[in-house]
Amino acid sequence: MRKNIVVGEYRFKVSEYYDKAMPNHESAQCGLMFNSNIIMLKSYSTIVATYNTTDNSICCAGTYSATTRKHIGYFAHYINERYGTKFTYQDFKTAAGE
Repeated sequence: MRKNIVVGEYRFKVSEYYDKAMPNHESAQCGLMFNSNIIMLKSYSTIVATYNTTDNSICCAGTYSATTRKHIGYFAHYINERYGTKFTYQDFKTAAGE
């Protein structure tokens, strides 16, 4: 199944993806979506941030609410541990233009 996912002004074509609960935060209303080199953060039902493992870049559509800000912090921590990056919540906020 092919699906378009839009994060901010960016559109991603996703042909195959799978959802996963946020590690160490399984009860939080957020999760991860994976597609080849893109990892997406889903907060509630909205894709709010992405990490591109190929070029080490992030994208963020917005911080929206206090809960979404927590989810973005969890996402930053996850990609930092998994991929050795040093992203912070502030980096995502800047990427969102806030």
